[in-house]
Order: sequence, then structure tokens, then C-alpha cells
Amino acid sequence: MLWTRIVFLLLWICLIISGQSDANNLHDQMIRTAVAPMIDDEIKNEALVKSKAGLHLSLIESSDLPAKITYRIQPVETQPAKAREGKGPALLEPGLYEIVVSVAERESFRKKFLAFPDLQSNLRLRYTKDEGFSLEQSIDLPQLKFARSKKEILKESYPVLDYLSVLMQDEKDISSLAILVHTDSGGKEASNISLTQARADEVMKELRKKGVEAKRLTAVGLGSSSPLVPNTTRENRLVNRRVEYVLESIQSKVLLGKAR
Repeated sequence: MLWTRIVFLLLWICLIISGQSDANNLHDQMIRTAVAPMIDDEIKNEALVKSKAGLHLSLIESSDLPAKITYRIQPVETQPAKAREGKGPALLEPGLYEIVVSVAERESFRKKFLAFPDLQSNLRLRYTKDEGFSLEQSIDLPQLKFARSKKEILKESYPVLDYLSVLMQDEKDISSLAILVHTDSGGKEASNISLTQARADEVMKELRKKGVEAKRLTAVGLGSSSPLVPNTTRENRLVNRRVEYVLESIQSKVLLGKAR
């Protein structure tokens, strides 16, 4: 399936380049920059160059965050973790990993996650005093484009859905994927929630048409409740109008633990 993924990724890059006037979408630009070198390497020497998985880990700040937090990422299978030298996200061999978090040298939390070939995963580590640590994993894909103020997905985004369906069918360890649709703060929030839910349902419907089982998908419209950046400029509003793909669970997951 590697060449299938490469073809889809090449299509994305062409679509993003041709559609720059539509967005100035910083998220799409970041994906193109991160993915293009990997595709080039695979095409030039597929027999010798193994595909890598990007990883970006962030800690969501909290006023009650404990002191002396350390973590390690370790493979669950046999492949070693290999960080890329220089700037940018770490690169891992594709496979199953787990993150182990300790507070004052005492293990407090661990959870498994998947590293995917040619894709960057965002791991968001959160902590609250009542719930302890939690980890959210989402995968970076070029943003879907919808008809203005409607649920219909534009044809230029079909390759993204094709790729996502292939990924879900290849990666059977993903037992639950949440499709989260966001918008900016323009308009009434009730209308924003209704629109984003309709769009999330539409994405789920298209993936089901492409063979992804309904039981592995969840569609959620979040309106403008979770902006990435302030809705103060056109560029920021474009960033906030987004679709996120969050891995809610994978096979053989480890239960969440609380910090002590």
C-alpha cells in the first residue's frame, strides 16, 4: 500500500499548490513542507529508504501541574525509536509505542499510541488535579475544504478522504477514530455547532462509503469552542476552521493512570 499512499500524498501537494489563493492556510503549508521530502526519498530509493513517522509532543499547561515531570517514549514492538537530528519533529520507525510519564521519578501514567508511515502525529499531554494525566493523539492531514456555509465537501478534498480510508483499512489497530470539525467565531454559536456537526456527519458518511466500518468512527461538531489561535485575523480564522482526526482508542491500550 506504500505506493498508494505516495500517490495520494502527491495529489495533495498538487492541490495545495494550485489552491494557495484560496487559503494561505498555514496548516496545509506545514504539511506540504513536512511530507514532501519523505515522498521524494521514497520515490528515489524505495528499496533502501524506510518511511518514517513524524511526532510532535506538547504539554497543555495547567495551574496545578505537578513539578518534576519527566517522560520517555518506548517501542512496544521491536523497532527502536530514532530521533532526527536538527530542527523539526522527531521521526520514529512506524509501529506501536507507549509514553510513560513520571512525577518526582515515580511512574504516574502510560498510554500506547501508533506511529504512522509518512504522517505526523500530534500528542497532547494534559493534566488536571481531579483526573490526572491524559493523552490525545491526532494525525495531521491537509485540511478538508467545504462549500461556503454548507456541509458539502469540495471535490479537491476527495484525495484526503481516499487516503484516510486506505489508512483506516490498513491500520486495523485503530479501533476508534473521532472526526472533530471546528469553525471560527463568526455567526451565532448554535448555527456554528449545527454546521460543524453536519460537516462531521458528511465526512463520516463518505468514509463509510469507502469501506470504513461505522463502529470505528465518531463524528463531532464543536462549533467555535476550541480555537487554536485568537479569531482576530483572516489567517487565524482559517487556522481555526479545521477538521481534526483524533485516535480515541487503539487495540491493547493501557488504562490511564493518575499522578500521585
